[in-house]
Amino acid sequence: MAALHAALGACSHVRAVRGPWTVEYALVGGVAGYGKYLIVHDDGQLLIGGQQTPSQAPPAQMDALDELLSKLDLAAVPCRPREEHQHVSDDMYSKLELSIGGGKYCPEQALLGPLLDSILADGNKRLEEERWARAGPFKLGRTWRVEELVRDSSGVYHGTSWKGVWVRRPDSNTFDAVWRHNKTGEEIRGMVELDVAEHGQLLLHRTTGGLRYRASYAPERPSTISGSVGACDNCWHAVIEQ
Repeated sequence: MAALHAALGACSHVRAVRGPWTVEYALVGGVAGYGKYLIVHDDGQLLIGGQQTPSQAPPAQMDALDELLSKLDLAAVPCRPREEHQHVSDDMYSKLELSIGGGKYCPEQALLGPLLDSILADGNKRLEEERWARAGPFKLGRTWRVEELVRDSSGVYHGTSWKGVWVRRPDSNTFDAVWRHNKTGEEIRGMVELDVAEHGQLLLHRTTGGLRYRASYAPERPSTISGSVGACDNCWHAVIEQ
């Protein structure tokens, strides 16, 4: 009986062969330049956005997509010629196209859209996790060369800043820091501690006064960080020397 249960479990993700087929799904445009793009093949291979190397969709999602496709009446969802219209800035443009058996079909987004959105979101999450796994743990380095901009009450920068050098104490998250005003030459000293460094997000604070820093970095460029200091957004950046 145990062997039978194991065999049934092994078959639970064997999908019915209905292909080969390909689903292409896109939604682009808008004021903020929104864009999502997904290609799904019947073998579970995914191409997301500008991704060059395919990833793989989980079997459960492919089972669900197979089931939805099996309900389609292909004769009822032909792709009609697109109407010629003048391009309007910030408009949204969408595409949902199924290629199978040499034909192209355009089912309603209401049927496949929610599942494709889920596949896309999960795929993006896996890709992001892979990026950070390749990057490895954040390296604190030895010296941070920092610049903190001074903005007025309207958020305008007038060329005034504090340039600092933070030197990390060995085997710790604590930095001995010195800042120099770029116009007056005034110098201040203090300590900065790193509180959080995870998935490109950093939180730090000065031990005197409690001024807080928030910053982010890309996994491909972990030695260049930027962010906010106190309530001033986009007001500081640092280059980390290993």
